[in-house]
Amino acid sequence: MRVVFHIGTHKTGSTTLQETFTRNADVLAENGICYPSISSYPQHTQLIFADTDDEEFPGSFARRVPEKREAGKVQAEEFWNAVREQVTKSKYEVLLLSSEFVFGMRPRSQERLIERLRTFGEHVHFVGYMRSPASHYVSALQQTLKYGDEVIGLDKIPVLGSKYRAASRLPVDQLTIKKFERSAFLYDCICKDFAKTILNLPEGVIQSLDVVNSNESVSAEAMAILKDFNHYHSPGLRRAGNALSLALIDRIQATETALGLTKPKLLESMKHAIENELRDDISWLKDHAGLVFEDFDYDGGKPISYESRRLIENRAITALDRLVQIDWAACNALCRRLLIGLTDELIGLSHESYLAHRPG
Repeated sequence: MRVVFHIGTHKTGSTTLQETFTRNADVLAENGICYPSISSYPQHTQLIFADTDDEEFPGSFARRVPEKREAGKVQAEEFWNAVREQVTKSKYEVLLLSSEFVFGMRPRSQERLIERLRTFGEHVHFVGYMRSPASHYVSALQQTLKYGDEVIGLDKIPVLGSKYRAASRLPVDQLTIKKFERSAFLYDCICKDFAKTILNLPEGVIQSLDVVNSNESVSAEAMAILKDFNHYHSPGLRRAGNALSLALIDRIQATETALGLTKPKLLESMKHAIENELRDDISWLKDHAGLVFEDFDYDGGKPISYESRRLIENRAITALDRLVQIDWAACNALCRRLLIGLTDELIGLSHESYLAHRPG
């Protein structure tokens, strides 16, 4: 059996892959691929806690408390047993797993995981994706503001070169790292590209896949509304997947296209400052791994403003419009559209009080 493990990184379409694999699990099984179901989650992150150190991922899955960490290890072993049971039910050729947390594991923990995977199959293949720094930051910022009010710092941008070098040292039989750009995918779809290039599925099967589009982008104007909305309801907290935020996000996605609002873009000054900070790292990926990001300025040469340099160095920003381009008139228009038919209890701010503190 061949073991294929999708390992992230974060913000590179992981949820879309995982939910698509889950929705099409029967189709995969008919083609010799087992994508096991171990819990209500579409991914397999809970498996990795059987092999992690206690200090790893303290903020995830309630691991701050010793009792929870120990319970997580016990549960992880039970989940591994469930995977083995599902694999042995049929003569599968491929065991397919997915967790974007694998990239963040300590090297020794990764090695323990690989040793465990070899008990399932003789060939272990890790598959990962990397995204350009500016695009990665905007995506992470957006995901945070969908359910919270924090403008995350620039320290959340990963140093991809070091991650690639660490991954290349892992004792796996095959490592595939691809860039996360729509233009780089066959069919303009990460799921179908994965099915073709990694799983080698027949063309007819690929075209029949029911692809799930998850964590879709919203506009910068929507991000500003969500930030205020979440601050009103849960100041200083991030409640991922809460019903109120989900209701607003659904309405935003159904409304903003009609207003001609598009995906958010970093201010050019901030994009340039981020790229200048990480140019050596990203250039290394280009020269040694062949990963070339279309939206990255490899030449540079422009002077960085004092404000941008200070923001990069301090890594602490609270005003969203110091990072992304926001059309405040369009933001107010979107707000008015959203308020039609909604109660103040849901939106959290009345029409008048909300617009009163808006710039412009």
